[in-house]
Amino acid sequence: PATGGPGPATPTITPTPPPAEADTLVAAGDIACPPGLLESPTECRHARTADLVERLAPDAVAVLGDNQYQNGELVNFQAVYDPTWGRFKAITHPAVGNHEYEGDPQRDSANGYYDYFGAAAGEREKGYYRWALGEWTVFVLNSGAINYTRVRPELAEDCWPVSCDADSEQVQWLRAELTTLPRDSCVLAYWHHPRFSSGFGGAHQPYPETEPLFDALRDHGAELVLTGHSHNYERFPPLDGVTQFVVGTGGRSLHTNTGQPLTTTLRTDVFGVLELTLAPTGWSSRFVAESGQTVDTATGGC
Repeated sequence: PATGGPGPATPTITPTPPPAEADTLVAAGDIACPPGLLESPTECRHARTADLVERLAPDAVAVLGDNQYQNGELVNFQAVYDPTWGRFKAITHPAVGNHEYEGDPQRDSANGYYDYFGAAAGEREKGYYRWALGEWTVFVLNSGAINYTRVRPELAEDCWPVSCDADSEQVQWLRAELTTLPRDSCVLAYWHHPRFSSGFGGAHQPYPETEPLFDALRDHGAELVLTGHSHNYERFPPLDGVTQFVVGTGGRSLHTNTGQPLTTTLRTDVFGVLELTLAPTGWSSRFVAESGQTVDTATGGC
């Protein structure tokens, strides 16, 4: 896509050497603009965040939904996402967001997303799956087009079109998979809509519909939950051992008006990515701005 002209020189990032036996995962959501929109200081920074990912050289990449706007059409994935974040496709483990579903009137099809990512996105009718990075077990879950249920009174408030109700196939699958793991296993999960968020207004507020997903992970003793949807960076204090991040800073735009923040670790003014270092005994994180500056850091055990 066209950009607004050359910017300042990009500083060289010197990666922090990970501890022995550790792997690195880079994550962000809300990434690529529709074709034709120009880069500006406040939107369409997907090429710059992709360059940042390349400099960080992670072992794996997690995209947290709304990966391609406006409706996740395959032609747009090929035109905008692919030349930027698509360079990491071989190591990307995607989650689906509402904009991947919104091209369909009933919000029950995300064909462009599944056609682009193929088998890496899991089963087309489910969109949730499990994978492993080093000693960590990773669950990718599907909160879909959750807002659709809020404007359709005949539908129960739930994830859509793949339910995340406590009795749903998705949650029962998650709980069953978690029971196969030792209690001291290292567990990370991600999906699009945040259980907790300082997002302001009906479109980007917290999503209690995802509580059954969060509960299943908390009951097992999971360590990390990553989400997007709110176009900012936010880190919450651990809740019963689970630390949740919101990383909706992949490039599309920023939500600067959040109302009353729920946590002090909130940035609404910077695009960037979350870098996680995952070791057998714990994790460390840093939120890295597109400039290469480390904005926030945290650590936790496993």
